[in-house]
Amino acid sequence: MVSAVLLASAVLMVSAVLMVSAVLVVSAVLLASAVLMVSAVLMVSAVLVVSALCCCRDHYRLFEVNYSWHKYGIQVSEDIRTDHFASTFSIDEGLTSSHDNSTYPYVQIRIDMTRKLSYHLMNTYIPSGLFVIVSWLTFLIPPHLVPGRMVLTITTLLTMVSTFNTVRQESPKVSYAKAIDMWMFCCIILGFLVLVEYTVVVRLILAPKTVKVLSHDPATQLEGPCKSCKRSPKLEQRSPVTHRSLSVKLETYTPLVLCIMFIMFNLIYWPYWVHHGSNYDN
Repeated sequence: MVSAVLLASAVLMVSAVLMVSAVLVVSAVLLASAVLMVSAVLMVSAVLVVSALCCCRDHYRLFEVNYSWHKYGIQVSEDIRTDHFASTFSIDEGLTSSHDNSTYPYVQIRIDMTRKLSYHLMNTYIPSGLFVIVSWLTFLIPPHLVPGRMVLTITTLLTMVSTFNTVRQESPKVSYAKAIDMWMFCCIILGFLVLVEYTVVVRLILAPKTVKVLSHDPATQLEGPCKSCKRSPKLEQRSPVTHRSLSVKLETYTPLVLCIMFIMFNLIYWPYWVHHGSNYDN
């Protein structure tokens, strides 16, 4: 009996020790977890504070630091060049900027890009001007040679239209008309006027060879009591001299008028845009 009581007491004591040990272990684990969480929070806070301080120190005020370029400035590679623009690099120092009631120093580099006139002069202006002159050469072909003259006129006009489309694809997409657009538009208009003139001339040449007109001869009046009566007018056939003379005049004066128009356009176009470009650069 005594042995059984002692055995039961021993079992209870061992159970109590095990329970206390389990509680201590769980408490230690929870405490360690809490310590780790607090440490993580403190580390994140420290990182945020340091980052904020670093960001604030990216902009030093004028009395704290002064920026300047070294004596060689900047070095530009010779490989930096384009077909359309001429680039100029320049540096500025000793500049200041005001922000949040403070003044901050800074330096900058400026890139000025000027469009090259030689590129468009060789690829657009001279070829389109030559096409206009070629369209005038069609006036040297006799008007009755319709196939040859019509083909040359239309081919020249279509070539200028194709050149204009190529120029628009290479130019910046803007909503207003550029200087080169005005030039190409004028060349196309001159080529179109040549085609219109030749169409009118061909129509005049192919007009009817004779026309019927009504004529009245005073001698056909009757004598006597029917003196006031008149015979019916007779029909006469006359050659359309007016049509032929008009076609000759068109073939003579149209080239002169178109040439004067093109010269006047150049006298207005080039001084205006050269002066406008120089003012923009300044």
